[in-house]
Amino acid sequence: VWRDSRTGDGLPHVCAAASSDYGQTWSANFRVDSGPEGVSAYAPIVAADPDSGKVYAAWHDNRNGDLDIYVTQVGP
Repeated sequence: VWRDSRTGDGLPHVCAAASSDYGQTWSANFRVDSGPEGVSAYAPIVAADPDSGKVYAAWHDNRNGDLDIYVTQVGP
């Protein structure tokens, strides 16, 4: 995951790509954050649950006027 301004609205958002073959090939980049139009995302981080194999991304944005933390599942 990373912060990227190439999503079309000129604001930084959290983007990601995935690999299921240890980095030999990668998916297309995709936007992860769910902020509404006009909201920037900051400080993305990724975490994995070793028991379930699920991958999550977290970030913060100011959609509510404060820098709240949001998280979503980005992997299987």
